[in-house]
Amino acid sequence: MYMKWLGENNFPKRVYFNFDERPEIKQFFENNKDINRILGSLSLISGVQIDENTLIVFDEIQECPDALNALKYFVESEKQIPLICAGSLSGILQPIPKQQLIYRADLSFSFLFKLVIVFIGC
Repeated sequence: MYMKWLGENNFPKRVYFNFDERPEIKQFFENNKDINRILGSLSLISGVQIDENTLIVFDEIQECPDALNALKYFVESEKQIPLICAGSLSGILQPIPKQQLIYRADLSFSFLFKLVIVFIGC
């Protein structure tokens, strides 16, 4: 919910993919490390041309180990696609390869303060 809100309020375009609700999305990552092909497939099913102005939200990403593995290719790509991933990672026993901060944005103090308020439930 907060991820969608962040996208709606800070990015011109956003797409949301939930691997639990839409398991067919997993096929785009199977045996595929080509970011351009993955982005093309995701653009096609979302109806949004994904580019550097598009926030991608992957929810329940633990349902697709191939997508977790592909995160390193998103980071290494020359395309700087903003990306947020979330999910219950309690079932994953090995570390996610090449964990890095993927999402970067210039956020105002008031935005961060509101975000903290939301997360602590005030």
